[in-house]
Amino acid sequence: MWRVRAMFLILISSGKLLSNSCPIELSPSSVVVRFGDPVSVNCTTSLDEFEGMGWEATEGGTSSKREIKMVTWSVASLKTWSIQPICYVTMSDYVQCQQNLEVTVYKMPDTVSIWPSLTGPMEAGGLYQLQCDIRNIAPVRNLSLTWYRGNEIIHTETRDNDIATPQNESFNLPITPEKDDDGIQIQCEVQMNLGISGPQWTPIKSEPFDMVVYYPPSFISPLPEILDLAVDDKPILNCTADGNPQPYYRLVSSAGYVEATETKAVFRLSSPLLPGTYNCTAANRMGSATKVFIVQNPPKNITQLEDTELEVGSSSTLKCFSEANPPPIFHWDYYKTGNVEVTYVAGGSLLHIKKATDVNIGNYTCIVAYALKNISHVARVTVKGANSQCPIEITPERLVMPYGGQTSVTCGNSTEDASRNMIGVFWRVGQRVVNGAQWDVEKDTDWDLRAECIATFSGIGECSKRFDVTFYKTADNVLIHSMGHTGPMVANTEYQLQCDILNVAPVQNLTVSWYQDNDLNDDQGSLRVTGCPHQNMDCASQEIKSPVNVSSTIKVSLERNQHRAQFRCEAQLALEQQRPPPMMSHNLSLSVYYEPIINSTKLPSSVPVLSGYPVELVCEADGRPAPNIHWFSKKGVRVSSGNLTVTEAGVWTCNATNVVGFNIHEVVVVFKEDYLPLIAGFVAATVLVISVVFAFFYSIYYKNTKMRHYSLKNPKLNTQNGNVAHNSWDSPLPMTKLC
Repeated sequence: MWRVRAMFLILISSGKLLSNSCPIELSPSSVVVRFGDPVSVNCTTSLDEFEGMGWEATEGGTSSKREIKMVTWSVASLKTWSIQPICYVTMSDYVQCQQNLEVTVYKMPDTVSIWPSLTGPMEAGGLYQLQCDIRNIAPVRNLSLTWYRGNEIIHTETRDNDIATPQNESFNLPITPEKDDDGIQIQCEVQMNLGISGPQWTPIKSEPFDMVVYYPPSFISPLPEILDLAVDDKPILNCTADGNPQPYYRLVSSAGYVEATETKAVFRLSSPLLPGTYNCTAANRMGSATKVFIVQNPPKNITQLEDTELEVGSSSTLKCFSEANPPPIFHWDYYKTGNVEVTYVAGGSLLHIKKATDVNIGNYTCIVAYALKNISHVARVTVKGANSQCPIEITPERLVMPYGGQTSVTCGNSTEDASRNMIGVFWRVGQRVVNGAQWDVEKDTDWDLRAECIATFSGIGECSKRFDVTFYKTADNVLIHSMGHTGPMVANTEYQLQCDILNVAPVQNLTVSWYQDNDLNDDQGSLRVTGCPHQNMDCASQEIKSPVNVSSTIKVSLERNQHRAQFRCEAQLALEQQRPPPMMSHNLSLSVYYEPIINSTKLPSSVPVLSGYPVELVCEADGRPAPNIHWFSKKGVRVSSGNLTVTEAGVWTCNATNVVGFNIHEVVVVFKEDYLPLIAGFVAATVLVISVVFAFFYSIYYKNTKMRHYSLKNPKLNTQNGNVAHNSWDSPLPMTKLC
């Protein structure tokens, strides 16, 4: 074995020792073993060929083995506190690798105990130290200590100590005890953290240390205690106090009388005493405490204070009297104004009201204070002819704002008297309460918001003033359309137009105006809610606060000359403080159709026709859409045109038709003889006869008086001029006279 060890050292020095990827596996990979217990660990190699393997250890080492692939490190009783076995394997090329085995040897402590730094009781507020001693434990590095106050963990700590052998360890806990720590148990607990592979043993606790804490006396109810007794009663005073050590008691009266000094806390006075104050003192070595007992004859009922009714401008006095021993103190609670004065008299108090007004209406409370106990009585004052008003003022007085906007409203006093008498103020908004005078409206999203300012005043009590809030929302859209009809309208026929205003609020402030072209229409219609926001309910417009759809309907009847008339509707929220811009619909252009109208001025009812002379009849008609025109006769002849040529007598009807209706016009054609040719012939014949007669007589006359006979044979031109001579007066052209 030593030869192998020497070879191992040589390999280390030559750098041929392999430490990474060593083909060795330890089972288990680490061990936790109690001192003196047996232990064994197997070392296995995955190599098929190797020179040898074995364990190097101060106890349980083995020689190098060649034939087997597993060697075991085993110790029957491990009594070495610090040991580190090494499993090695020498491979075929004489390169050696190794695996270290982590071994933890532990020992449970012999004792765990607590010791105080000082013996005896502790004083509350003092600084002390508790020590936890742990005897003979190993290893210390695996130790953790926990301190307990009853079942409560108050501190945990460990030690950084690498010593493997058993050690004695002490842990200190500084404490400052209080009154509540008296009787509490303190313990320390030891736990060995030996890891997952180690044994899981139950922690060891010390014996409990019972704390004894001294503290000064204190009374469960330290406030003065009032005993209402008759003069001849013998009072019993319970003066019990809590303290450690047990306190002793001493009772002293306000007159200096010492009743008793004893350890009992209950005093029964041996004889009746005059009412007064008693001081009970409880004391021990830590301190003392005193409680006051007030023995008194309490005030009797308040007398002479009654409800009072005054006339406006009149005066009155309220009286308040009561008996007690010692004498009580009187004061008044009321709405304080300048015309009220309070005076005091023996056994009572007087309140004077001068020239009463509406501010004097309210409750007047007389309070009789005796030691720490009060009695009171209330009288109601009314003023005839005056009305009580809540003296608060809201700014602004009314609010109109867009839904989702942001603003604040303040509730304050309306007068200086109100400021002096106000006790508190808050807002009630729906079911929610907003404390203080200011209310931020943007936090509220209820359309039907009901808000009121509520204030409390002396004498008046709680009164309120409602605040009106109007949220508005302009319409998402304003639409105009005709109802129950599409396409063009027929002239002189009544139709309905509807304006839809979508998602607008509040509807009770909405007005709708109708315009025809640029003129305000005569019919402005009426509003109605087209969609109720509440299911199964009919909505009245005055009750709706949230956005709804609203419609307005008007009746229209157009003339034929109103073709392409433009209609529009305009929605306006008529609000007091803010008026948003009007919301307008688009223009609705209306087409007007009307039945045909035949132009009778160009088409008479009766037309004559002459034989051989045809007559053209022209039928013209106005209508929208443009009418179709045709002629038909009683004989069943039909002409699809507005122009008709007739040559004979008969009755013809012009029919003008469009989608609206039709119109007809009847023409009677009358046949007449044509005498014009006869007359013309007669006139022509007469003219011809006259012409012939005239020509005859003229020819006779011409021959007898004027006519000459000339021969044109061989004429010669006169060189003077070229004119032809007539009747021999001018004869430039020579002629031969025949006769």
